[in-house]
Amino acid sequence: MQLGTRDEKQAEIDREGAQILLRMAVLNSDLNEVRRLVASRADINENTDLEHPVLVGAAASGDLEIVRFLVRSSAGVKCHCNETALRAAKSNHHHEVVKLLKAYGARD
Repeated sequence: MQLGTRDEKQAEIDREGAQILLRMAVLNSDLNEVRRLVASRADINENTDLEHPVLVGAAASGDLEIVRFLVRSSAGVKCHCNETALRAAKSNHHHEVVKLLKAYGARD
């Protein structure tokens, strides 16, 4: 049983590490790394008390290609978090990102 507990702890550390790396890749506009991390099952919809989903960061930065990749990879465009992404894109005057988010169902 102890081994299972270690495995569970290691899995949690791995998951948290992947989430941190995903956020860093979005902040650095590293689309290839974002793709790699999503392919390795990093959670693109994770939303914590301290962090918004990565779509919000991508929308705020105006990175159209990363936003496009995330929404095509099932980032939750119609949930509240993505309405926040829409607001982030609007407030930073990223008009193409706004159009893209609306095309995928985000609403004002």
